Amino acid sequence: MSSNYFVFVLFCASLAIVNSLEWYDSQVLYQIYTPSFADSDGNGVGDFKGIKDKAQYLKDLGVGAIWLTPFYKSPMKDNGYDISNFTGINEIFGNLEDLKALIKTYHDLGIKVLFDLVPNHTSDEHPWFKDSIANKNEKGDYYVWVSADKLYPSGYLPPNNWDSLYGGSAWEYNKDRQQFYLHQFKKYQPDLNYRNPKVLDEIKNVMRYWLDIGVDGFRVDAVPYLVEDKNLRSENQIKDCNDINDYNCFTHYQTKDLNETYQILEELGKVFDENKYKNQPRKLFLEAYTSVNNTIKYFSKYATPFNFGLLSIQRDWNATQVENLLTEWTLPKENRTFIWATGNHDNSRIGTKMGEDMIDAVNMLSFMAPGNTVTYYGEEIGMVDAVLNTELLVESRNPERTPMQWNNSISAGFSNSTKTWLPVNPNYWYINKEKETADKKSHLSVYKLLVQLQNDIIEKTNYTTHVLAPYVFALKRSNHLLVINLDDRDQEVNLTKIHDLPTTLSVRISSVNSVNNDGDNVKTADNLWMRPRSGIIFKANSSAVTNASSFLLIALLLLHSLY
Repeated sequence: MSSNYFVFVLFCASLAIVNSLEWYDSQVLYQIYTPSFADSDGNGVGDFKGIKDKAQYLKDLGVGAIWLTPFYKSPMKDNGYDISNFTGINEIFGNLEDLKALIKTYHDLGIKVLFDLVPNHTSDEHPWFKDSIANKNEKGDYYVWVSADKLYPSGYLPPNNWDSLYGGSAWEYNKDRQQFYLHQFKKYQPDLNYRNPKVLDEIKNVMRYWLDIGVDGFRVDAVPYLVEDKNLRSENQIKDCNDINDYNCFTHYQTKDLNETYQILEELGKVFDENKYKNQPRKLFLEAYTSVNNTIKYFSKYATPFNFGLLSIQRDWNATQVENLLTEWTLPKENRTFIWATGNHDNSRIGTKMGEDMIDAVNMLSFMAPGNTVTYYGEEIGMVDAVLNTELLVESRNPERTPMQWNNSISAGFSNSTKTWLPVNPNYWYINKEKETADKKSHLSVYKLLVQLQNDIIEKTNYTTHVLAPYVFALKRSNHLLVINLDDRDQEVNLTKIHDLPTTLSVRISSVNSVNNDGDNVKTADNLWMRPRSGIIFKANSSAVTNASSFLLIALLLLHSLY
């Protein structure tokens, strides 16, 4: 038997190891805020055709899946998260044929497509809620309704002390039905009642509808709030927190992360096991702002929660704080793949929160930490929150939702209209995709290299962290080493504090503000000079690769000797 045969077998075996993870554990996810990505028809609002036209950009970027925020029928009081028809499309984004064309274009490029699923609540304009108010059919119990005693002279008293996430009572009295309904979010977003099994069936049917259209999975909104205490027990108030209208003054053991919630998500995930849909791997990606221990509980065969640990990082953090965060979020994961988020439509962008000089370093941390990554549109080019006029700050999250900055032409290339749904950030003339594509050392070029890096190390989950100085943090994973200077001053870094490093390291990726360039060689024994807020990812001189190659060669020789 030819030795070439054994080479082929061993080569295929190595490929099998590399490709053993499913797409949802190994491919970078990219969040598209639907109205803000690309406007194809000049009405100032992003749409399906605009997103479709940018597919090659995302392919070149290296992402493996896109997630579209809600485009469903909606009064748009909460930018689409107040849904009046789960299977209808808001015409401002296009029609069903446009959406199908979008999906096909991305699938042809090997990119998965995820939709937002919002199962906790509907709009108060949803037909279900209108029928529920009338209480004349099966929809009467689709929402959480509670009677209450009248309290004179101020009106009706809510059944307990539950607060909305936005402050004030989570109960709203409806005069027509003469009962309170629950809304853990805004009063125009009534909570669905999952103690009624028909509600679960309805949401399963919503999933089936979009799976039939061609979607590959769902990002599931606000999952901790799906179920509340059936006995309506009041929350415990936190000591020395006396504002009864402040959500943060209560423990929320009765309204968040209840055991029944995990069971509901399991039932939703079982839709993927149905004969019609089990032909390919699919996943639910969960939004769960909760403790690490509760986050772990959301892992299942069907679901992976986003890891929001990096959203808490602050500009003044030191190396020990970063190390503690990594330890807290990675130690209990039990070989599950976390998906690190650095931002989203509800949180300030990296460059605003951490400073523009830390954009690359934070992206480096999210890619080097064990697990996968989800990127909010525009973070790859270093977009920052816009400073908006007062009338546009009625929605406090609008600054991080402004249009994608494609080039320095009218409206940053997002639209051919000067009037966009939110103003384009005025810095678009120097922060845009076109400019950064031409620059070999830009946030965009760094990001692309990070995606390539993840493909190399995604399966290598073992890592060590190191505090090399009060404001110098290091993370070693596989044969790569990340070093970040968190300080506002230059630092001389002693790399010999990290054991088992080779005598020379090669710079694989350097931040735009680094004194080093990609490809530079650095002697481990020499102090490393790092500029303020800079980051570097080193690669060891291929010792791991050499060892692996030696193993394959030895195996080949042994097998060959048998013949």
